[in-house]
Amino acid sequence: MHTTYIPFRNAIADLGATALCDVVGDLRGYRSSAISQKQIAQQELLQPNAIRRAKKVHPKLAVLDFDNMDAMRVYGIWRAFHGYFPSPAVTSFNGTRVVLLEVQLDDTGTVSQYAPGTFHFDNARDIIWITCQGGSRIGKLSMLCWNCRATAFRVD
Repeated sequence: MHTTYIPFRNAIADLGATALCDVVGDLRGYRSSAISQKQIAQQELLQPNAIRRAKKVHPKLAVLDFDNMDAMRVYGIWRAFHGYFPSPAVTSFNGTRVVLLEVQLDDTGTVSQYAPGTFHFDNARDIIWITCQGGSRIGKLSMLCWNCRATAFRVD
């Protein structure tokens, strides 16, 4: 199982809390060895591979395109944004907005015969599969959709 945003955020929060307690506990020591932001900025100018600010994360980065993304890419986007935005990975199906709440990769190696973006139900495994680029597919254990109809899904 791969880590998603929520457990990663919780682990980072614990590390941050521990670091804050360490700094407050030895404030004099940390203050005496502190480096000003101006000095840090000057050092970064001299280093071509210095850490820079990250780009702002926009909800449009969580939009999925099954025609141009394979299952691994779709799964990676879901992992990255699950819990970060109110609507994690968002896609549409026949004009209906669909949010992927739980996703798993297909571990069977099956290549889907359906076109990318097709939702189909697997009776044997009780999973809704979504075909991605190249016939790869992701399984959906849970999803939220608006105005969904049972006839919107193909049955294997």
